[in-house]
Amino acid sequence: MNTVDYTKTIDCGLCHEPVDKEDRPQIQGRNGKTGAIYYWPAFLHRDCLYNRGKISIYEAHRNSRTFIARAQAKLAKANQMSLKI
Repeated sequence: MNTVDYTKTIDCGLCHEPVDKEDRPQIQGRNGKTGAIYYWPAFLHRDCLYNRGKISIYEAHRNSRTFIARAQAKLAKANQMSLKI
């Protein structure tokens, strides 16, 4: 059974190995409303980024167990707030 807390541990979306903060590439994004350019650290290894094949960077980032665990935690918190628990 996997007991890793993926809300704190960064998981690579492609190889599913832990990623160090220094090994995460900065991905360029653009705000849809203002057009401003910003950078965000992806849940990928720098090496995996360049060997991802036909999958997009955003899809690979979303395949990370960290992305999924954080999204589930955010959803659980939103549900608690809506129920006022």
